[in-house]
Amino acid sequence: MRERPGLTIPELAKAMKIQPNYLYRVLPRLASEGQVKRDGQGWHPAG
Repeated sequence: MRERPGLTIPELAKAMKIQPNYLYRVLPRLASEGQVKRDGQGWHPAG
């Protein structure tokens, strides 16, 4: 995510070679902890 900020969940999943449904569960939790942030459809590292 740091190398390519703003990726969507499907793009992240493809790059990581994992299923998108995992990221749909994990990224909102990371956002609530302040580790990532969402900008429209894309996700960015916080800070």
